Amino acid sequence: MKALILSAGFGTRLRPLTNKYPKPAIPFLGIPIALFAVEYAIQLGATEFIFNTFHLSDVLEKEIKPYLQQRNLDFHFIKEAPQILGSGGGLKNIEKLLEPGEEIVVINGDEIIVNQNKDFLKNFLDKHKQRNANASLLCMPHPEAGKSLGGVWTNESQQIIGFGREVVTSATEVHHFVGLSLYSHEIFNHIEAGVESNILYDGILNMLLKKPNTAYSVSQDLHWYETGNLESYWKAHDDILSNWGSPEYWILESAIKRFAPERIIQDFDSLKTNPTIIGGQNLNQGKDWSIVLNDSVNDVWISQHPKSIVLPTFVPGLGESMAKVYF
Repeated sequence: MKALILSAGFGTRLRPLTNKYPKPAIPFLGIPIALFAVEYAIQLGATEFIFNTFHLSDVLEKEIKPYLQQRNLDFHFIKEAPQILGSGGGLKNIEKLLEPGEEIVVINGDEIIVNQNKDFLKNFLDKHKQRNANASLLCMPHPEAGKSLGGVWTNESQQIIGFGREVVTSATEVHHFVGLSLYSHEIFNHIEAGVESNILYDGILNMLLKKPNTAYSVSQDLHWYETGNLESYWKAHDDILSNWGSPEYWILESAIKRFAPERIIQDFDSLKTNPTIIGGQNLNQGKDWSIVLNDSVNDVWISQHPKSIVLPTFVPGLGESMAKVYF
């Protein structure tokens, strides 16, 4: 199975950071955030990874490619031109890379999703297969689903009947989509080539007009971290680092052990035995997180600037990124 990591967006809510770095390349816990999406895909059984690119596409490839190479993963970077194609058009644009009838997992390149059940992704895949679904969306209960967050509206069998913030009167449930989905090859028949479109509104809903009852929500009790703006990005770091070693973070640890340089792995391993180095109210005295756009830092600087993130600069020949979270 192949995986499409959606990586073309402008990341407008994270400007000015995303004026220099595409959002999937910005580090989360010391590695580019898109590598967590790769980890989810690996756990689902994907063996080949496709990144659609548009905004700062060359920077994205430069920052992500070395990690994939060091793990001998098969990958493609597909540049969209002359316009960005959205999640639907981006998926249609890579159809030629799939075998006839092949399924595909599609993941936003900035998702952080955790669950202490190590089978939560396997269970998602099993549900998709059991239902013989053309589309399955990984979802969760959320009080803001269908309100401030767009909802996935379903009937009692979790068959999808609509999306959005407006109530779908025929729906019995509403869930929050966490940005990870599975599709049969059928979805490609319902997306127009070469134009910007949305995989949910222009893909799934178009498909349901001709193939009703073939798209499902798979709702699980997940912990999903918003990372789309600076405030939520910092809060996610605070929550995770303050509770590092929690059973639900196993998949984050798996990604770090797979992709991070050894020194970052050691830092995170040390949190389990020396957790007192964390604690925003103690060590950091409530200071805000900050981002450094270069790696010209030393131990003195670090001691004066806790809760900092250094953006990645790949050093040719070293096989590792300079990205690091200082906590």
